[in-house]
Amino acid sequence: MLLLNTELPYPPSVNHYWKTGRIFKNGRSIVTRFKSPKANKFISDVKAIIGTVTTSSYRLGIEILVYPPDNRCRDIDNILKGVLDSLVSCGLMLDDEQIDDLRVIRCDKVKGGKINVRLWELV
Repeated sequence: MLLLNTELPYPPSVNHYWKTGRIFKNGRSIVTRFKSPKANKFISDVKAIIGTVTTSSYRLGIEILVYPPDNRCRDIDNILKGVLDSLVSCGLMLDDEQIDDLRVIRCDKVKGGKINVRLWELV
């Protein structure tokens, strides 16, 4: 069963998805990791596009067509974290561990970049 077939904005790469910082607790310095403002904006944009959904608990397949914003060299696997996290945050799946079939295809560049996502249940 097809759960999603939509166009989404180009996601931040994993290199820009996480930020690190330091907090001091009981006199000790602790390194923390948190989602960057770019990551949080992407997740909220995806939630706005997708809207209310029913959560699937089945095994899933996903196809992501990547339309980069320019001709720079990019590792297309670096955008997966943002895409999959946003779909979990939207409630489409319980965890990205449910994905058994993963396809990522680089397409021609498009001004501003975009991705097309198709998500289905493997029943």
